[in-house]
Amino acid sequence: MNFKRIIASFALALAFFTLPAMGVSNLSYVAGRFVASQYANWAAVAQVYTGNATTGSSTITVRGGYIVLTDGRQIVPFAVGVPFVINDANPELVTPTAVSGCYKSQGMNQDGVLVTCTVTASFTYVHGAYAGLTSATGGVAEAVSDAFSKGGGVVVLDDAWVLNTSCTSCYASKAAMLAALLPYSTVVIEDTSEPGTTQFYAARPTGTTPLAAGSALVLTAATGSLTSGTYYAKYEYVDINGQLGKSSTESAHTGTITGFTAPAPAASTGAVGYVVFITSNGGAVKTEIQLPVTSANCTLTKLETVIPACAVTNALYGQTGSAFSTASSATPSGTAYAFGNTNLTAANDTGYTGSSTTAAYVPVTSNTAYLPFSPVITGGATAAASNSTYEIASYNLSAGILNAQDREWELCLGGHMLLAANSETLQLNIAYGPYDNSDVVVWTITTGAYSTTNEGVFHGCVELTTLTTGALGSTSGHGAFQTNLAGGATVTTYTEGALGSNTATGIATSLLLSTQQQLRVEAVIGTGAFGTGGVIFDSISLVPLN
Repeated sequence: MNFKRIIASFALALAFFTLPAMGVSNLSYVAGRFVASQYANWAAVAQVYTGNATTGSSTITVRGGYIVLTDGRQIVPFAVGVPFVINDANPELVTPTAVSGCYKSQGMNQDGVLVTCTVTASFTYVHGAYAGLTSATGGVAEAVSDAFSKGGGVVVLDDAWVLNTSCTSCYASKAAMLAALLPYSTVVIEDTSEPGTTQFYAARPTGTTPLAAGSALVLTAATGSLTSGTYYAKYEYVDINGQLGKSSTESAHTGTITGFTAPAPAASTGAVGYVVFITSNGGAVKTEIQLPVTSANCTLTKLETVIPACAVTNALYGQTGSAFSTASSATPSGTAYAFGNTNLTAANDTGYTGSSTTAAYVPVTSNTAYLPFSPVITGGATAAASNSTYEIASYNLSAGILNAQDREWELCLGGHMLLAANSETLQLNIAYGPYDNSDVVVWTITTGAYSTTNEGVFHGCVELTTLTTGALGSTSGHGAFQTNLAGGATVTTYTEGALGSNTATGIATSLLLSTQQQLRVEAVIGTGAFGTGGVIFDSISLVPLN
């Protein structure tokens, strides 16, 4: 063991945690923590070299395409979506929509000045040469960008952090600044700028609108490793937290093929990537199974790391979309659940996927909570056939996210049934498994029977706890659901009746806890049949408890 390296690392960490109290630390990065205040002021280095000729959308040339922080680390502060302030007689905040030529270099340009680059943005004023440039966020956006480029970490707002609020379009408050940051699921913000308080912020969905269903892929035959035959294909967009949107329109290649290529889907609000699903050889419509995506299939997005996904164009992050190829992908095998078939309405085509078209940094309780989980989701009706299993919700989980002793998660859901017939029952399963749906049911419960012409309401929560860790671990599940048999024929007529409470516990073993998996909510319809409207899931949420 290299004890000199350990001692050096300890000394560096000690310097970070002790020197700020004496006001002499200039370290911008220590042990996965990025100090925002050290990224804030670079007016002496970064300046306007050639100003904008007009207001509105225009371009300036910046002298100092990279900067050297006070501890000697080099960063490029100019990036799409990272705002800065131009300081002259008319100071203003501008947010780049395009950046070109900014890079790290020790040398000079031919005219003897530091590396220059161009920045395009919308300007309220015309600015001339030599106006100084500073961070518009007190260094927070630059630190977040730096942290993301290094695989993630914690950005710290220490007691030296200051926000400039006195320019045109400057943020009026810390809350406004944090809400406007580009969120990354791998970067957490720790705010210690207020005396005696610590508040963490993490990227979270800020709405309940899922990613849209895209138009059909245009398939072109190519040589690949699929079994020679015919295939249907679809795709689903992926949001910044690694959650999937609704299914696209299906496409088919009716010729006999061993592979195919397809151009990248169009940009879609909130989407940073996409994943492709195909049927087995000769498979029926809407039986697609997700293909595992690698760099052989496309250029992978770096904006989310929960699941591998192909890049889709996203102007906010300056990302360009990538075409897809089956390349060396094998013919998929596994089970395709009966979601998206004729028994489900178009509004509920893929169940609830936990995706959201909007996201931002919001307060959380600890720095371990930057996880791919959504707030409450609402949605449409399921006119369900009897004796069938339907995937109602799915959540993508990062590799190893459950692989911690006594880790706890709470999943809550609620809904109602319309016009039940034949003493219909509903079984709810929570399942855990890989993309091909070869999953393990970790908790299950069956509601009481619902009588003819009555509405049924169900709601409750389940806590999942990791019992043993490792490549093959185990979890326990315990929870309670209540069912309410109410009179009336519409969803708005709820008469409080006798409550029937169902409880269940269970232990699931041999779970793959160290790899990327999915957590799913499944509904199993009994032998009776529901009338018009079927089963409606009104809310679903999944949150970490520790």
